[in-house]
Amino acid sequence: MADTTSGPPAGWYPHPSMVDTQRYWDGKRWTDHIAPATNQPPVATTEADRSGLIAAGIVTSILIPIIGGIIGIVLIAKDRVGPGLGCIVIALISGSVWYQQVLADPYGY
Repeated sequence: MADTTSGPPAGWYPHPSMVDTQRYWDGKRWTDHIAPATNQPPVATTEADRSGLIAAGIVTSILIPIIGGIIGIVLIAKDRVGPGLGCIVIALISGSVWYQQVLADPYGY
């Protein structure tokens, strides 16, 4: 295995000596990991990819407590107090966990 100091980003690439096979490049050297070839090019994770996932996570974590609270109120209004209170309690807990995470790490990294 030859070490290389520069090259393409880490990912799966066509194996040079095995047809229909890929080999993993870890960003510095070839590993011993091989896999069947696919028709998809290697995909590198970029900062923009992570930012989109972080934004989706934040939106979801905000919506879950709100939706849970609304469901709880609707259940209580329909005389299903036990499940309604359960939804509200879970919504409050998940909302407080979200709030603590945002204060502890506002950028999600």
